[in-house]
Amino acid sequence: MKILLFIPALNAGGAERVMVTIANYLVCEGNTVEILTLNTDNSFYMIDKRIQVKGMNLIITNTGLKRKFDILYMEFMRRREFIRETNKFNPDVVLSFLNTTNFIALSAKKQVSCPIIVSERNDPLCYSKFIQFLCKKIYKKADILVCQGKKVSDYYKKFGIDCRVVPNPLNSKAVGLYTGIWKNKIVTVGRLIEAKNQQMLIKAFAKISDKYPDYTVEIYGEGPLKEDLYNLIKKLNLENRVLLCGNKKNIMTLVSDYCCFVLSSNYEGFPNVLLEAMASGLPVISTNFSTGIANELIKNGINGYVIDTNDINKLSSKLEKLIVDENLNLTMRRNNLIMNKNYSEDLICKRWSSLLKEQSDRGHNDRKA
Repeated sequence: MKILLFIPALNAGGAERVMVTIANYLVCEGNTVEILTLNTDNSFYMIDKRIQVKGMNLIITNTGLKRKFDILYMEFMRRREFIRETNKFNPDVVLSFLNTTNFIALSAKKQVSCPIIVSERNDPLCYSKFIQFLCKKIYKKADILVCQGKKVSDYYKKFGIDCRVVPNPLNSKAVGLYTGIWKNKIVTVGRLIEAKNQQMLIKAFAKISDKYPDYTVEIYGEGPLKEDLYNLIKKLNLENRVLLCGNKKNIMTLVSDYCCFVLSSNYEGFPNVLLEAMASGLPVISTNFSTGIANELIKNGINGYVIDTNDINKLSSKLEKLIVDENLNLTMRRNNLIMNKNYSEDLICKRWSSLLKEQSDRGHNDRKA
């Protein structure tokens, strides 16, 4: 197959990592693969040399009123460039990730002669009402809409959209190995933004910190709320107990021998970091964000806990349970190791390859007809 992959940029991020993983797998299968971005051809992730990456360099930089005119102009230019590059490359199928590029690809569907698969990578309910409306309307043009979990797929199916579910592949290089003795540390990973709600973990730990003075919390990530989080830590007298550790690559390889991992997010698409923590043998506690992925990954009380968003008391009690119940902690660790098999790169990429082949064959048959 000739396959065109379309994404806004190849910066550090979950969607970007998954697309590069799929691209590398497809080219190793003998397919011809090109990646088209709205940004530059730079990539945070290692890309097989056989894959050509082309950047449109159509980036919106202005602010205020000028930005509104820029958006209109850029959308026209991006659509035109997508049509030009697609028809030049002449792929058998196009795969697009994220709304910005999904909308461009589907708006140009009549101008390109191949099936277009798009993938929703976020929680649709976290979008503005206007973007939710656009998704419902525009995604109907897609040959297939791929979602990361059943709950999001069911949401879009209600609007007559043909959906499939393909979860994220596990990044094996990001998985750690439990050594047999855990350290008295609790860990979370994520950008320091409102959606990740690290405040919830800090407040929950504050409720039990006096009972377990040898325990600490490490928060990995950077973002605009760093100062706010530090002020909250200071207010709760936890300066030496809750640490803001910044960014680190492949963090699970460093923390797999901690007591547990916590994801306290208000919103998530498919949190790679939760899957990586589980595959590393960490017991996990996650909020029940609306995409439902936590309940698809976690069997409550078996390999982790799912709690309501912002339920600080429940988070405190589950943290304490994992601290004091050694047998439960060790059982959860063993139960989580199955994730390495169920979400392996090879298994998930095969599903992507099969889906792309199916749509490529259908496109060829349609053109013959």
